[in-house]
Amino acid sequence: MLTILCALMLSSSDESDGDFPASCIQQLGASRIDPGRNGLPLDSDDEVETPTRVPNWNRCSTTSRGRHSRDGAATKLTHADQAHAAWEAVQSTALAGACDASCPFGCEDRLKRNEMFLCIESSYGAIEWVSNAALRVSKRQPTTSYGKESVRDGEAGRWTTTTKSGETGDEWAALFDSFVTFNNSGTAVETYKAAGHQACSEFARRVYGVPKGTWLQGMADARRQPGGAVITRMQKRVAHTAVGVDQMDNVSSTSEAIEWWKDLMLEWDKLPNESPPTIKYPPYVGEALYKEVYLPEMLIYSLTCHRTSLVGMGQIGRA
Repeated sequence: MLTILCALMLSSSDESDGDFPASCIQQLGASRIDPGRNGLPLDSDDEVETPTRVPNWNRCSTTSRGRHSRDGAATKLTHADQAHAAWEAVQSTALAGACDASCPFGCEDRLKRNEMFLCIESSYGAIEWVSNAALRVSKRQPTTSYGKESVRDGEAGRWTTTTKSGETGDEWAALFDSFVTFNNSGTAVETYKAAGHQACSEFARRVYGVPKGTWLQGMADARRQPGGAVITRMQKRVAHTAVGVDQMDNVSSTSEAIEWWKDLMLEWDKLPNESPPTIKYPPYVGEALYKEVYLPEMLIYSLTCHRTSLVGMGQIGRA
């Protein structure tokens, strides 16, 4: 018995002196991990929420790309909430300390707060808070982007912006190209400006409310050729449209209805860690939502598509 006990103690001592098993290391703590980027560490200013609890690696899924867990999943901001975050950064600190460490311009001292707000609005349009009570009266507008439900001063509602994400993307593409000129030898020369004032790249990114990944990709496209960012965006749009045309034969009223509801549900809060998994949505009355929102939008869509097809067939003359 004593021999067995000694053997167990020696075995325990050997394990503690060597490398820890991977499973033990993973359970020691949680770093800021974005599950959408294959476990890469987040940048300090990435606009996602930090996971509030340690992933339970005993309940993870295993694939050919490794192990992953949804326990620490980060929340992606909607377009309207991203606009509000950019607006709030100006409102709270006037972007103090936003410059590059080597910035020679002192950007935050050059721009007045109102000029910074104009830059944000050039990206996102007018940014406003709408209570749920007001939204039930005014209804959702097709030209407005809506954020997730939150509480402000004790009242439930959501942030809105008058510019949709596609329009903001077009605005940013033109903005990226405006920062890059090409000399006679074809070399790209970068000059960043905000509200007419010369600025460093980091301050320009923040004052226009551009996410870092979008900024890096857009500027890379702009450096390739004159108008490079706009050209790349148009190419992607054409490619997306071509895919849609190829799938037109499979479009039906049922598939259109499914896509409509899926688009609407993207704006709702998803709580996958609840038991059972939960989706939080505004207190819509199903019949009212169907009659007052869904049917009018489907009618407009069907009339537009019908007229387009008749024009293509030559049955309706072009004005």
